[in-house]
Amino acid sequence: MCWHWNRYKNQCKSLMLCLMMSPLLGGCYSFGVAVEYTKAYMSRRPVEEVQQDPKVSPAIKEKLETVDKIIAYAKKQGLHTQGAYRYFIADSKEVVSYLLEVAYPDRLESVTWWFPIIGSVPYKGFFSKVDRDEAAKPYYEEGYDVFLTGASAFSSLGWLEDPIYEPMLRDSFGSLCELFFHELTHRTLWVKNQVPFNEALATYMGYVLTLQYLDELKDTREKGAYLDEQTDRKLFLTWLTGLTNELKALYKNPPNSRDTLLAEKKKRLERFVHEEKPKFKLVDFVGKKEWNHARILANQLYAPDLERFSRAHHCLPQTDVNFFLTTLAERVKGASDPFKVLDDLCVAKI
Repeated sequence: MCWHWNRYKNQCKSLMLCLMMSPLLGGCYSFGVAVEYTKAYMSRRPVEEVQQDPKVSPAIKEKLETVDKIIAYAKKQGLHTQGAYRYFIADSKEVVSYLLEVAYPDRLESVTWWFPIIGSVPYKGFFSKVDRDEAAKPYYEEGYDVFLTGASAFSSLGWLEDPIYEPMLRDSFGSLCELFFHELTHRTLWVKNQVPFNEALATYMGYVLTLQYLDELKDTREKGAYLDEQTDRKLFLTWLTGLTNELKALYKNPPNSRDTLLAEKKKRLERFVHEEKPKFKLVDFVGKKEWNHARILANQLYAPDLERFSRAHHCLPQTDVNFFLTTLAERVKGASDPFKVLDDLCVAKI
């Protein structure tokens, strides 16, 4: 495929990089991901070219223009935007990637996988739903708790030129802003082996920067809709915390029989889903799918205590995002518990 070098040199370099990395990233799984990523990458088009194409819908063009403005704002705030989202990949799928998340059935603990660069992570991502579902089968057969879901975006943490996938553009305006601020935070600061911290930080930064950006635009309608969704998220966080605490209490003093333990776990899950479910205004974050340990732990990654981050952020002598992230990056180097570093910002000498 590299015969016409001028046209295909970037795609070929991407393929070679993926092929070189695949033995390091976990054998067949990573090789498959590398191949699928390369297929998508080769279909990418510069955003400028897409904007000028009369065959592309006005709605897509408008969203791409919106993303360009979001990235420009993120750059002003000090996020790492170089090489990000300059290309577009048309994709009819509802999600960008398909996720497999697995947990032990008798304790709140995720199964994790280790990869170079990013370290230990509690999920695997696939570009193919079929591949994801096939990978899940052994875990189902062995009795693990399994949660299958999709991701609307992913980040290469700055190692590659992350493209804009079409499914990323289907969110509301506020959610679109939050999505790109979230992913750009990953490119700006990623702490190896600390996925819960990384996702919590990116969620917080997505929230803060979205509100700042909507204020700058003076878009009260979109801000109101976004804040209504955040209210539902807070209700969900309270619900999720209550469920988690009940399960932790069960496992702290478990019954003698494992079968009894699993039966008690099932009772608590059913009660929370059917009797304790909040009255959401806009978004039903509990939904109708089965809840299990894998789903609980997956949602905990994206439902952090925002007040905890806000306290650390606003006790610094400067409250701009760049200063917060730079200070945090300096202090989490080599730290075994980045959350403790976060809490200690308020007592540290800056």
